Amino acid sequence: MYNEEHSTESRKIHDMLVENNVTRLPTERKTLSWKPLAIASIVILAAIAGGQIIISNSKTVVTPAVSESQTPSAQPTQTAEPTPTAVPTPQVEATVAPVTNGEMKLTIAATRGNSNIHVVSDGKNLFKGPIFQGDSKTFSAPTSISIYLGNAGDLDLTLNGKALAPLGDRNQEVRKTFRSK
Repeated sequence: MYNEEHSTESRKIHDMLVENNVTRLPTERKTLSWKPLAIASIVILAAIAGGQIIISNSKTVVTPAVSESQTPSAQPTQTAEPTPTAVPTPQVEATVAPVTNGEMKLTIAATRGNSNIHVVSDGKNLFKGPIFQGDSKTFSAPTSISIYLGNAGDLDLTLNGKALAPLGDRNQEVRKTFRSK
């Protein structure tokens, strides 16, 4: 009874600490809801898939160009026919190249682009590396010169002062050996 008459209302210590801003009220932690994340992910994936379908369908609209590409495909076949006739010509010229002063002289000029070349004379490496557009290299040997051209269509070859026809097409690799008579 004394406590009831003379004391103030009895409260828990935690309630008094909260009242004085010493501690906070206990609250439940909010958990992360996976529903909004899942819905957002599905919407994004659907948008990407829809965009992909639209892009792929817009490319198939250009399919009438396939009929146009059929016309040019006949032209490369026609241009492919002269190309094999041009390839044997340099091989014949290269094989029967005349020898001046008893020594073969081969000049390789990169007139239309860059290329990698490897030149071997009588079993010895003369040069292996790049030749850049505008550069030219000259090699001489008594009996034979073997070459590897990494981009034959961009190179001009001169053997003993006579220009040779291109040994191959652009980006075509060619191996060739020139021998004296």
